[in-house]
Amino acid sequence: MDKDSEILDNSFIMFLKALMDLNVKKVTLAGFDGYSSTDINYYNENMEYESIKSKADYLNRYTADFLKANKNKLETEFITESRYLI
Repeated sequence: MDKDSEILDNSFIMFLKALMDLNVKKVTLAGFDGYSSTDINYYNENMEYESIKSKADYLNRYTADFLKANKNKLETEFITESRYLI
């Protein structure tokens, strides 16, 4: 859980925190492209929460800020395009 965020159960942030807890120093990521306020955000659009589009900018900014704040603990490399690039 991410008590610092409006979205407490952001699975990507929880995943990154788990990696840091395991002392992983570098991770290469694919498919973490961020959220769009206009496009479908999930392969199966039935999985999308109604509020995601309205929170897209916040989620992208929060995640980018999290990655930036923790770059000394966990180096991240995106091999696909991402809105989270810092």
